[in-house]
Amino acid sequence: MLLKKKRPLPTPHQQQPSSSSSTTLFSSSGSSHAPTASSSSSMRRPLSSGGSSIFSFQSNTRSLLRKSRLSTHLIYIPNNNAPTNTTTNNNANVNANASGSRSVNSGGGAIGGGPVDGNQCVHCRLSPPRQGSLYCGLSCVAGARAKAPCLIELKASHPMFQTIAALFAKSWSHGTPVPPLERIYAIVSPEYLTKRYNAYRDIVESTHQFLEKSTQAVRAGNEQARWHGTTCACTLTAEDSSLSGGGRLCSNRGCSLCNIVRVSYDLSYSGVKWGRYGKGIYTTCTSSKASDYSKNTLDSPLKALLLNDVVIGKGIIMSTDSPKLTGPPVGYDSVLGVPGKRLRRGGAPRGLNYDETVVYRNDAIKPVYLVLYRASS
Repeated sequence: MLLKKKRPLPTPHQQQPSSSSSTTLFSSSGSSHAPTASSSSSMRRPLSSGGSSIFSFQSNTRSLLRKSRLSTHLIYIPNNNAPTNTTTNNNANVNANASGSRSVNSGGGAIGGGPVDGNQCVHCRLSPPRQGSLYCGLSCVAGARAKAPCLIELKASHPMFQTIAALFAKSWSHGTPVPPLERIYAIVSPEYLTKRYNAYRDIVESTHQFLEKSTQAVRAGNEQARWHGTTCACTLTAEDSSLSGGGRLCSNRGCSLCNIVRVSYDLSYSGVKWGRYGKGIYTTCTSSKASDYSKNTLDSPLKALLLNDVVIGKGIIMSTDSPKLTGPPVGYDSVLGVPGKRLRRGGAPRGLNYDETVVYRNDAIKPVYLVLYRASS
């Protein structure tokens, strides 16, 4: 293996706290692979409704930023937005022109009323949310999902905004100043996407029994958070939020960003040119790496990243290219690409600079938050 071990190197299973959580693991280079969550019992007993889960989160972000044996920062991002979608590739394998021939909900708007603070349910805006949730109850979860797909903007003072901001900054590893965040939206996905994702996560959990066997507080299916960057071909990233329709999704089939939010990622759009680890859906724990893949076709000083829940399951660590893969090796659920030893010029592929996480199923990933930040000048 490539990581020198003064201490024993954990296996992929050990490295990634398995559980029903969306934790994230960041390597010292800013990459990440298998995060752990805070030891809250609420992670093990989510409030669920119609296949969705609402996990509690910590407002104290310091408790979320820790180091593992592999010098990685472990950060747990909860799955608080009830109805959430699925994600993809940070290396542009599945760049998500996912609308295709699928029927798309006529939604795509933003739930009105302006940004929501931490004292309001994001749907009714009348009652305070339940502890650790964006919603006051299951009726509001259902009400928000009825408008899906759509976006709900969070105020900068919202605890989840601050948690995501800390994650974004901590995992920015390119040696450039961390860009300021401008807006964060919770993604409300159609119920069928949420149920599809949760069903697969439950299968992975029943196979590996992460919750039963792990000594750490983890989430079912070893669910973790990962970043993805893609192309925006509309005004969603406009600096003036009024020009973006307050977070309204476009219907342009060439806008990968809006299509991912609407109908998730689709491996059938991966094309013929695959990535280092084959035909998969690529994400990363390193926000600055994901930013390299965030593009706008229209002029805007803002860029967008998607923060996703990914079912890591049992991941295999790889540091050499395997471009012909169409699935993980037998017995594994995902591939965890780690930076390898860099070869001299003229040699074989030089290896990764930052981490990659690859899954090979559409139902293994869903977008949860949309983050807009100011691009470097």
